[in-house]
Amino acid sequence: MKKISSLFFRARSSWTAIFLLSGLFLVSSCEKPEEDIGLQVQPEEDNLNVVVVDTTTVVAFAVMEDSIRTDELSLSLLGSYQDPEFGVVGTEMYTHIRLSAVDPLTGLNVNDLVMDSVVLSLVYDEDHYGNLDEQSFSVYRVTEDFVVDSPYYSNQHVAFDADNLAKPGFNVITPNKTDYVPVGNDSVLPHLRLRLKESFGEEIFFNEAGTGSYASSEAFVEFFKGLHLTATPTSLLPGSGGVLYLDLMHTESKMTVYYRDTANQDTLSFDFTINSSSARFNHFTHTYTGTNIANQFSDTTQGNQSVYVQAAAGVKTKIWFPYIKNYVDSGNIAINKAELVFPIASGSTTTYLPPERLFILGVDSAGQEVFIADQFEGDLHVDGYLSADGTEYRIKVTRHITELLTGQTEDNGLYIVAGLSGVSANRVVINGLQSMATEKLRLELTYSKY
Repeated sequence: MKKISSLFFRARSSWTAIFLLSGLFLVSSCEKPEEDIGLQVQPEEDNLNVVVVDTTTVVAFAVMEDSIRTDELSLSLLGSYQDPEFGVVGTEMYTHIRLSAVDPLTGLNVNDLVMDSVVLSLVYDEDHYGNLDEQSFSVYRVTEDFVVDSPYYSNQHVAFDADNLAKPGFNVITPNKTDYVPVGNDSVLPHLRLRLKESFGEEIFFNEAGTGSYASSEAFVEFFKGLHLTATPTSLLPGSGGVLYLDLMHTESKMTVYYRDTANQDTLSFDFTINSSSARFNHFTHTYTGTNIANQFSDTTQGNQSVYVQAAAGVKTKIWFPYIKNYVDSGNIAINKAELVFPIASGSTTTYLPPERLFILGVDSAGQEVFIADQFEGDLHVDGYLSADGTEYRIKVTRHITELLTGQTEDNGLYIVAGLSGVSANRVVINGLQSMATEKLRLELTYSKY
């Protein structure tokens, strides 16, 4: 089977074998009246041999996600929140800033210049995750080189200075994504507007005049290696905080220094831009202490009640069908259709929206993630999209189940992961096989005996 490439932006790591606990009940294949599903390919005279079952034993439990690749993606994530189900989620960002013009102080006497303010502006995307609660923002100067187009992952840091550049008294902000922001005589798109220390502006702008650091963007990046941003909600109550989705490629995402030329009584400004030549990546953190998810890491039977899938390199669900080969013990069968159904736990998406799509991945003998046979049938075949009523996901595994029964594929399990994991923080709670809910995680299997 084909190894997964950068499509899913996930790092490789060896997988420690997880053994099934004893006591799992054997599959009980109750027969149901034949349905239209999958029968259109069957000759009419064979319809009496069609069986539909949904009682296959499915072992499922949460697994800590590997790191995923987060450099130069369409959105940058910044913020933190206290998820009552998933614990503490944190997202941080790194980015270069570049020159909008070379040698901006040419013709000016630095001794006549006075720094007014330094502002970092980051344009909001239309979406965010969690609540738009008050958060305390911090900005740090990066001290280690990082390079555009080189791979950077969600568990990586580059070195940065410990001095917080955010101006005290201006760094505690309640994000406002609806109102345009007045800037001088103009108003611009809603954006996160962070005031930085004037001394920082003097250090990198006035003090570097004539040193060559402003001769080109490359020279400036060599001198000033970038910014690192973090944010923490001011409230520690469960449900507080959120993650902002930021569009760093927007022309209004930039750092601006405002200064005065006292000799000519001029008020001036200079923009440091963020563009496609700017290296940038996200760092994600998750703390599951005290959650049901943490219990599943040490006791996989906890997945019988609920299982979990989370973007931003959080958790994924591992699935096994320990008794699937019992279906061929009494004779040959042909799989017409096999579909995994993931019903969403009621009330779990009121504040925290589920991912738009779930993806399924196979696991090879080395523990590496691979495509399963169904994925080569095309996107519409596999599905995995959130249903129109927002209550479930369905993923087709017809060819995979066939290969398991015929021995063409090793039974190393499957992973269920969130789509858009590098640019979103969405998560979902799924009803486990033994949940008290009416709709449970299940494999709906339609086959013909022959």
